Amino acid sequence: MRGRFPVVALVVALALAGACHHDEYKADAGAGAACESGGSWEDPGTGLEWQDGPSCDAMSCGDAVTYCDALDIGGRTDWRLPGIGELRSLVLGCAAIETGGACGVTEGCMDISCWDLVCYGCGEHGGPGASGCYWDPELGGECATYWSSPTWNAGMFDACWYISFDGSYLNYVDAGNEFFARCVRGPGV
Repeated sequence: MRGRFPVVALVVALALAGACHHDEYKADAGAGAACESGGSWEDPGTGLEWQDGPSCDAMSCGDAVTYCDALDIGGRTDWRLPGIGELRSLVLGCAAIETGGACGVTEGCMDISCWDLVCYGCGEHGGPGASGCYWDPELGGECATYWSSPTWNAGMFDACWYISFDGSYLNYVDAGNEFFARCVRGPGV
């Protein structure tokens, strides 16, 4: 579908879609959001070590970077906010969003032109994790929306990509919005 929509219409559609999803998930953020457990989980497929449970509060993308940079779990302080490829490596049960899937957004392609409607994923609560999250059943935490890094300029505002793990959709939104952070350490994907 790339190239078939006028760029302006696509930008407006993405901005509106991100805003709609943001309002929905910001409301969920205060509803029993799990705090980090103080533990971690190693993904057997990638070798990446993930914070087992998200930040206690939703936060801006910039605050999520700062949060991960300051995180200390078991004396390990080399945590970071994951890149979009690393965050995609957590997705299970939605082939379009999983690593190597049809959604074109990767570390190598973060421009708006890399996004396509297929990036909207596979529907609500159909994944293998608890509450239908699209992640490994061994991974804990709130089935919600998580930031990736880095911030980039989307032409109208500073933006960050995110993945909503309850619907497996990948999109971007203004970096000042508030979602959760799940920090990672280890070699990049």
